[in-house]
Amino acid sequence: MNLALPSRMQSFVALFSFSLDKRKSVIFPILLTCFLLCREPKSYAGLSRTMLLDTRNRSSVSKLFRRSRLRSRNIYEDAAACIAEQYWEQEKNIGKKVWLLAIDGVCNKRGGFAKIENTTKYRKKRKDKGPTTKAHTFVMGLLITHTGVRIPLPRRTYNTRAYCRKHKKKYIKITELAALIIESAIVPPDVKVIVVADEYFEGKLLDTTCNKRGYTYIVPVDSRRCFEDKNGKRRKQTLYEYGKSLIRETLTKIVFRPHQERTALLRRRTGEGKKRRTYFATSKVQRISGLGERTIVYSWKPRTKSRRWKKSWFKVLISNAKDLDVRALIEYYELRWQIEIFFRELKSFMGLTDYTGQDFAAYERFIDMILLAYLFLEWYRMQLLGECCRQKNRAVITSARIETLLRLFQREADRASIEYIIMCGKKPALMSKLLKSINKTVV
Repeated sequence: MNLALPSRMQSFVALFSFSLDKRKSVIFPILLTCFLLCREPKSYAGLSRTMLLDTRNRSSVSKLFRRSRLRSRNIYEDAAACIAEQYWEQEKNIGKKVWLLAIDGVCNKRGGFAKIENTTKYRKKRKDKGPTTKAHTFVMGLLITHTGVRIPLPRRTYNTRAYCRKHKKKYIKITELAALIIESAIVPPDVKVIVVADEYFEGKLLDTTCNKRGYTYIVPVDSRRCFEDKNGKRRKQTLYEYGKSLIRETLTKIVFRPHQERTALLRRRTGEGKKRRTYFATSKVQRISGLGERTIVYSWKPRTKSRRWKKSWFKVLISNAKDLDVRALIEYYELRWQIEIFFRELKSFMGLTDYTGQDFAAYERFIDMILLAYLFLEWYRMQLLGECCRQKNRAVITSARIETLLRLFQREADRASIEYIIMCGKKPALMSKLLKSINKTVV
């Protein structure tokens, strides 16, 4: 439990206060602080008990999320735009830098008995025993700048066909949602953007969207994707069959060592635990069915020194880049794992899977508040870097993960609580209010 709001939270909410009314300007700092400082599961009850001086009934928190006037997605868009503008002002001479846009979908599992809309079956019943596992799917994009700053883009919700029929909405595929994220991303004009995604998003739509925005994309190819001839007719040979037939001696050996890559700043490694990675790869410009002439990377990643190379070690990447060599293409695609780490941090520390209500619209607002709390931590990192004088401290904060930032913010909140207690000792009215809050919580 905490007593007082840290001043930084008030400063953060003030950045996008133009999109909040008077009531939301009071509630949002408290709610975001509860998301960050709640040490129990972030359910309605857990959030309501976090702030000692502003304890609320769990039903009042539930009503807040169910309120249709809480347009949380629009508020998050304004907040993300403000943080991005503030970052651009600090990096006025950005120049020709490379930013990464990682896109993927996250499934939040719910119990089989959960009475909530818009769920897909994650696992079927086994031998007619036990409930099925249900899940909600959200498509998210993570924009990583050249200095390692992470800006989560507004989420896109995947609505099932049954949910769309019931609520008379247009059905949109997951690949189309990913294209909408790419189209709506706001980046400086001089920045080169590289889009990385899973093989599920590979196809004509991603290719067209990235070419329209002038972005470079790197994705694994589907195992059924074939070549085409000069006349545009599909050939029988697949890219995987051709890549596995390549002679091993013709491949280039590529070695990446931790903390020595050109993209080391984007990875946020905090220790020396990672070993070097070795690839054997080659890149060729060939015609692909449905896509035309594209750069193809045939890559093997042996995990042992065995003579026989397993099929699981082989991967084919495609890209519309013509100015990147095979080493750069593999190195940038390795960064796709950063969005998986992003999802793990949201689930482990931010409460992405803690929602227990049954209203799906309230769940979407719950997700938006989690992303807003994550965005605050990135803004908090920028503020700490601006205050650091020692190079050693700057390096620690630059590579800090969400767990470390939460600890630092907890310390700041504790200092604010101590200052409030000292102030209460000088003012009997405040001390009386504090004692009443403590007695009410204990009872």
